[in-house]
Amino acid sequence: MRNGLLDSLETLFARAGQPPAGAFPVVSEAFNRRYAAWRRTYQPSAAVMGEYTPHIDVIGEKGVPDDALKSQTYRRCTLLRDAPGEGEYLMYLFKGDVLHPDALRHFVAALNASPRPDLLFADEDVHRAGARLHPHFKCALNNVDLLSYNCIGRPLLVRRSLHDAAKPMTAFSEEAAYAYTLRCALRAARTAHIDEVLLSRAALPALSDTQGRACIDAYLQARGWDGYAVGGLCKNTFRLRTSLRAKEQVSIIIPNKNNVRRLRRLLESIEQNALYPYYRIRIVDAGSENLDTLRYYELLRANRAADVLTMPSESTAALWNFGARSAKGALLLFLRPDTVMDTPGFLVPLMDQTHRAEAGVVGCAMASGDGALLAAGTAPAVLCENVPWLGQSVRAASLLHGACAMLTSDLFFHAGCFDETFFSAGGAVAEMCIRLMRRGQSNIYTPAVTATVTGTDASPSEKERERLEDVLRPLSQRDPCLSPRWMEVWDSRGG
Repeated sequence: MRNGLLDSLETLFARAGQPPAGAFPVVSEAFNRRYAAWRRTYQPSAAVMGEYTPHIDVIGEKGVPDDALKSQTYRRCTLLRDAPGEGEYLMYLFKGDVLHPDALRHFVAALNASPRPDLLFADEDVHRAGARLHPHFKCALNNVDLLSYNCIGRPLLVRRSLHDAAKPMTAFSEEAAYAYTLRCALRAARTAHIDEVLLSRAALPALSDTQGRACIDAYLQARGWDGYAVGGLCKNTFRLRTSLRAKEQVSIIIPNKNNVRRLRRLLESIEQNALYPYYRIRIVDAGSENLDTLRYYELLRANRAADVLTMPSESTAALWNFGARSAKGALLLFLRPDTVMDTPGFLVPLMDQTHRAEAGVVGCAMASGDGALLAAGTAPAVLCENVPWLGQSVRAASLLHGACAMLTSDLFFHAGCFDETFFSAGGAVAEMCIRLMRRGQSNIYTPAVTATVTGTDASPSEKERERLEDVLRPLSQRDPCLSPRWMEVWDSRGG
């Protein structure tokens, strides 16, 4: 059921100075130039075939030429119009779509993996005036991305039994394609992503807010999940809202030592921008001796504005844990004291994502004092400047910035709290993110909230650096939530 508070605050959630960034996926002209040069020299790696060679039916839209599959190096395929076909797998081909000659060969090679996937998809781009532009590099399928935008897109290959269970696509439109994709993903036991650009479409997708929300709402209803969709900051992107629990309390936990100015600035930003009454601030003091700081604590206590606890420690993780253990909130928001919460109504968008069934740590967009984006999950700022939707869409993220992190208290304590050997906030949050990923949770980045960091994190010791390197080892070869192709193109010398 929709919540009146959420609807009344709708206009406050978009960040100031962040208008919709155009049709998704959108990239800068500089990135397009680099991609065009990279694409001229790049060819998909050779696909190694196996023993399994299924027949593939390709259902073509009216206007797709009869010889659209003539160039395919995999010959066990048929272009269908109205006939039902008998292939073990099938794919929809829209007017203007061009498959790479080795596209179906790559799909069949992936089908020879064990276990055999039910749903496969690959990367895509746009062909325009002889150029290949607007790449959409994808990652492994996850529910966060799937309910934020059509992260599967085209080309999409589906097992016949899955296609029949999900029901065919009703029309060749972006709305019907997204709805079909969601129905297939709902029923797919195994999915696979092919890290190759195997299709080029004639134009960028154009999905209206109304159409996209209807597709997502139908998916949520089919799964029995709470929530509904609203438009995102980018066109063709969305974000979930969830019904607020009655008077659900948020415990905001902030460590501090001998710095009254930055703490006052943070508390004032919370008071001004929370716009949600059920929160309680818990300050964990690490042994302040500054008289101004101690007087400020007394003022906070006298006005019942915050609880002030004392625990002498240099570890941010230990201070956060100490504050969390006596907190009564169902949700825990961990903040660094040098943070400022800029977005009016910031608590509710964070709570929306934290209430999702698969949510691990939830974080927001982090900006520097001059307004420059610092982090959007693991997407670096330079990449977000050239691929704006990476910083402006709700996405699963392997890591989140340590200055702002929210999760449920149940999940936090079941996971074992923060590792107190990490003195820095960044190290503590990173280790928690990796731990929750291993448990099957999805860490979520939401651009609906922006926080400003005015200081620097604690400098990690050499031992902590070594421990952090061990923690992050699973990401050393590949980030499962971000395609390496984005940085591969940006780091190229093209353009």
